[in-house]
Amino acid sequence: MAYEIRRAVTDDVKALANIIVESWRSAYSEIIPKDEIVRFLDKDRRQKQFERFIEEGEIVLIGICDDIPCGLVFANKDNDEQLEDCGSIYSMYLLEEY
Repeated sequence: MAYEIRRAVTDDVKALANIIVESWRSAYSEIIPKDEIVRFLDKDRRQKQFERFIEEGEIVLIGICDDIPCGLVFANKDNDEQLEDCGSIYSMYLLEEY
């Protein structure tokens, strides 16, 4: 298997929206009320959000396995000057099969 993790670009927004929607569907469909899930799972809305995140410089990483986008991560840089090359992952989404 070939893995790649890289910073997402605007060409990735369709794949990113699919990852977040499908991971939410598989993880929360039996926990969160259906109307909330449906509202959250609007792929067009998610694509627009990812376009905005990327254009505004948010750190969004995409994970790819054998040329298939399968995961994403939201991260941020550390504010401590002594840790300028460090950061934190604050959210991660994977397709269920990965």
